[in-house]
Amino acid sequence: MLIRKLILIIIVIFHLSIVDWARADRYKILFMNHPKLLINGKTAKVGDVFDDNAIVKWSKERQAMKVFNLDKKKQMLIVAHSVTPDGNSVQEILSDNKHLSTHSAYMGVGEPNALTKLQNMFEWEYDMLDKVEVDSPVPLSDKQYFNATYYYGDTRITKRLNSNGNKVVFDRSLFDIDGKKLEPRDIEVDIDYFDETSKTVSFVTAGIGLFIVPENIK
Repeated sequence: MLIRKLILIIIVIFHLSIVDWARADRYKILFMNHPKLLINGKTAKVGDVFDDNAIVKWSKERQAMKVFNLDKKKQMLIVAHSVTPDGNSVQEILSDNKHLSTHSAYMGVGEPNALTKLQNMFEWEYDMLDKVEVDSPVPLSDKQYFNATYYYGDTRITKRLNSNGNKVVFDRSLFDIDGKKLEPRDIEVDIDYFDETSKTVSFVTAGIGLFIVPENIK
């Protein structure tokens, strides 16, 4: 009887392992900002496909790869915030990079909890390679938009954020000021929402960390 129970437990564990493996998301590499990157012990290159169970070994801080999630059908950015000799699993990397998740809350103008949903739309920090898009629960148009305020050295700068449909966009144009292109750097931004149609300004949140990922690492 004991042997049968052990066999049954082994079968169940094996079955669960197969289910977990089958559910693993797969990623196709679209871009890398540094060529020295090992995935499962092999040098990675654009076009390679790997899954959540892969072990990624980075060689530089802020080394990054842009990937396409073949199962969820969306692009993602995976960044090495800290380099460890043993590498990191993809699942650990994804759980540590909150910029990969987006909110999808929607609301009507007259809802009493509209401001709460607006305040909860942003994560605390993002890694930005080319751009970061965040789903907006409020209308976006020429007269309805978000402003970001940050310090560049001792200078306080306020810049209107771009939008893409119902998404608010952080990109390097955030550093284009009065016709000059400032060198992108890590910043903390405060966010306000402007609605010129109703002539209202809503403070959204403060202290969002925006960490710049180099396009190329030497």
